[in-house]
Amino acid sequence: MKRRAGGGWLGLALVCGLGLVAADPYSEAQQLFAVGRPAEAAAVLGKALGRVEAGPDAWFNLGQAYSASGEPGKALWAWRQGLRVAPRDGGLRASVAQARQRTGGLGVHPLTQWTGWARLEEWAAGALGGSVALGGWLATGWLRGGRRLRGGGWMMGAQVLVAAGWLAAVLGERWSPDAVVVVREASVAMAPVPEAKAVRSLAEGVEVRALRRHGDWVEVEVDGTRAGWLRAAQLWGDRR
Repeated sequence: MKRRAGGGWLGLALVCGLGLVAADPYSEAQQLFAVGRPAEAAAVLGKALGRVEAGPDAWFNLGQAYSASGEPGKALWAWRQGLRVAPRDGGLRASVAQARQRTGGLGVHPLTQWTGWARLEEWAAGALGGSVALGGWLATGWLRGGRRLRGGGWMMGAQVLVAAGWLAAVLGERWSPDAVVVVREASVAMAPVPEAKAVRSLAEGVEVRALRRHGDWVEVEVDGTRAGWLRAAQLWGDRR
């Protein structure tokens, strides 16, 4: 593992705390990866990450393990989870971009491309802070007998931009792919029944947006176009 591997594994161990004294899954995963058993390392690490809030290094390492074991779809899924935690992480962004080049997918919605350098929570905090600042400015003017204060134009303009960025981030996330195909080839059916005719196939690593679910089936959209129905087991969705 090339990128801050030591720090990533150490951070994972610290997250789990004293419970790892008896059994440390992160050390076990690191050892498995070091001896050329990435699939087993990914299984151990993935199970451990399901119990904690992991940082970007942890997701990056999990993606590396999946990639080395020949599972590009799961690798992309892991790196996507890392970007949800740290959207400005250069290593994760590069890994996701390379994975998308292999599948030829468009990736996230254009709105997310413009606003994706910050988390949705950061956009919301900025919009809230701007509203409070603008409200304070207006209240100050009112307390001074309705006098017009300097700087109001740029303050209002900045607030409008931040609020628009927050709205764009919300809509971009809603319209962006939220799942990844994790099987070698997924057959897309016309209807959510076993006997339905297959209309196309999706390669491993293709990103889709889930539209609705019907039993064990999920209706998906690919690059903004409705594709059909996939088995839910063929997809891994983002954590919400």
